[in-house]
Amino acid sequence: MKKWLQNGKGHIAAACYLAALLVWLCIGTAHLAGDGIAALRGRMPETMLKASDFTLVDLNPVGDVLSCASADPQMHWTNTQNIRVRGVTLRAVYDKLPQEICLYYLLEGQTDFSREQRVFPTQRADGSYVFMLPRTDIAALRLDVCSAYCVISDFSLTLNTPAAFWQYYLPGWWGMFELLLYPGLAACAISLVRQGWLLFRRRAL
Repeated sequence: MKKWLQNGKGHIAAACYLAALLVWLCIGTAHLAGDGIAALRGRMPETMLKASDFTLVDLNPVGDVLSCASADPQMHWTNTQNIRVRGVTLRAVYDKLPQEICLYYLLEGQTDFSREQRVFPTQRADGSYVFMLPRTDIAALRLDVCSAYCVISDFSLTLNTPAAFWQYYLPGWWGMFELLLYPGLAACAISLVRQGWLLFRRRAL
């Protein structure tokens, strides 16, 4: 390690980024294994929810169609069965551009939804929206199904849709930011400590 640090800042930065990558891969593998075990034990059942399974806010059901009564329609669901929820897939047909779609979640004991616990989806080629929730116990969900006066048909929400193994290793935008920022900061800190140590040794000689 001493010789490695003495080779310069470039090697220190490379070591920090390599360590961060290895840690990220280990975390992804742990999450993949944990969800696999939970699924085998029946704690992550794939569950399809219909509009009738939600408490609707500013949404008027007319047959199989949902009509928005405001630009902030919401759908609330409570996890009464205490299942583990990870991936959530929304399928719906909108009569116009839905604009912002997002999913809020509550943890046990919480009562108010907040922007700090909000997830945005990625849209697949088939038009469905996929949300990935954090690996924690989810007590309730609030789906903001659009932010416009839309008419929605063919609505369904599926909990715990099977995910490809490689999805556990995707960092997302925030994770990518962390992978770029923190190893760089760690490299700077190690470089400063290294320089201080070398200066101390020179003065001690």
